[in-house]
Amino acid sequence: MKKYLRYIRSNRLFDGFADSDILAVLPCMDAHISVYVKHAPVFLSGDEAKLGLVLEGSLSISQVDAEGDVNLINKVGRSDVFGATFLFSGAASNVDVHADARSTLLLINHERLLSPCRSTCILHKRLIRNVIRTLSLKLMEMREKLAVVHKNTIRSKLLAYFGLRTAETHANNFEVPFTRNELADYLGVNRSALSRELSNMQKAGLIEYSGNSFVYRKQS
Repeated sequence: MKKYLRYIRSNRLFDGFADSDILAVLPCMDAHISVYVKHAPVFLSGDEAKLGLVLEGSLSISQVDAEGDVNLINKVGRSDVFGATFLFSGAASNVDVHADARSTLLLINHERLLSPCRSTCILHKRLIRNVIRTLSLKLMEMREKLAVVHKNTIRSKLLAYFGLRTAETHANNFEVPFTRNELADYLGVNRSALSRELSNMQKAGLIEYSGNSFVYRKQS
């Protein structure tokens, strides 16, 4: 566990925790590390969702629509939390979560999280407070994504998405965590049309890109 402390500490779930605090509270949460091979399911639609952090690797969160098409909702990477949106719902998962590559995850027993220990330790209270804050931020992120995908054109969707990325990274140069196919899926657009629009935007001086590295030149 100690080798992953810097990744655990960097997640907002553990804001205000020293390393010693993290090592003390994780056993209280019945937390444990699990390794998933590439493409292995972490949990599927209809399953009880799991709450955890990505320590190595990355996960894809997707949903199958009524026509059987798989729609990418998001990807989470190192130090990111997953499963928080289902924590207080009491409902089964409505998404599929798979490992994109061999991934090491810190899984937290959500029942232990929501049932304070006998001593009602201050660390447990702090963690619950951080979980609620994280859940609120996740809901805000979902609302932001809806604002992106509901734009009318591919360009407006891309501009909105790049605007979110610059806000997240506090810089106009950033990495996109998606392949071109995944980005098209995420935005709900055609892959070829997306590539054409990216090329047109680069010619117009709105962006520069190479692979997954982008520079967004926000217009005044």
